[in-house]
Amino acid sequence: MDYWLDNHSKSNTAPRTHENYHYMITQHIKPILGHIKISKLQSSHLQEYYAQKLSGGKLDGNGLSAQSVKHHHRLISKALKDAMRWEFIIRNVAAVITPPKTKKVEMQTWDNEQVKAFLEAAKSSPYFPIYFTAINTGMRRGEVLGVRWQDIDFDNKVIYVRQSLQEVKKVGLTFKEPKSGKSRSITVTPTFTKEMKKVYKQQLENKLLFGQAYHDLDLVFAQKNGKPIQPTEMARNYLMVVESCGLPYIRFHDLRHTHATLLLQQGVHPKVVSERLGHSTIGITMDTYTHV
Repeated sequence: MDYWLDNHSKSNTAPRTHENYHYMITQHIKPILGHIKISKLQSSHLQEYYAQKLSGGKLDGNGLSAQSVKHHHRLISKALKDAMRWEFIIRNVAAVITPPKTKKVEMQTWDNEQVKAFLEAAKSSPYFPIYFTAINTGMRRGEVLGVRWQDIDFDNKVIYVRQSLQEVKKVGLTFKEPKSGKSRSITVTPTFTKEMKKVYKQQLENKLLFGQAYHDLDLVFAQKNGKPIQPTEMARNYLMVVESCGLPYIRFHDLRHTHATLLLQQGVHPKVVSERLGHSTIGITMDTYTHV
């Protein structure tokens, strides 16, 4: 697994994904399976490993969720598949195992009135334009924080998703391709472009204020000095706004689900919603939003 991490994952996956893989391998997989030679690994070893993690895989002694163990399974299977390609082994023993079944979690979203209440409460927040964008485009947090002025076509009212901002341990903030690996376009309303012009005007004032000390990365949503927004700082503010207006808590990512749910309820075709979200197939959209 160390060989796979250093010679494949490090150079072929996004920094944050590699970080997650590194954690799963060093903190979970190696301590239990690390003593077994890859050529001697059996499906029964993996089955026992999954059972052990489900019953007591956390540091506090509680079991990992079925979804977490499923992630472990996918990682092990991926690594073994590469090991076959490198001719280290002749078969992938993970391929014959059925990972733990996961329970479908009920999606948490807001309705129209709740969205209005949230945006009203957020108006005084410096992150209001970010929340407004997330709700009106369905973009992921990193995609919103990574959008540049060159990605917004004001004339045709289109925003292009071309990069994503991520916070990676030991690396800091970094930009990467969108999750799907390819860019996409999202049509926006006149109200949205009007709001973005306000952001642009404020940014021009910040540039004059900071002068040469301004870090011009062309980011739409930036700190006053032009540097990228810290996701953790924004997350704290988001929680404060939600609590201030007494709404049921939903994650920032659920603003994306809220966007999709409201569109589908309004009768927008699932294919259109799927394209806005950047799903690879319309089937993913239909499966995700079966509650609508």
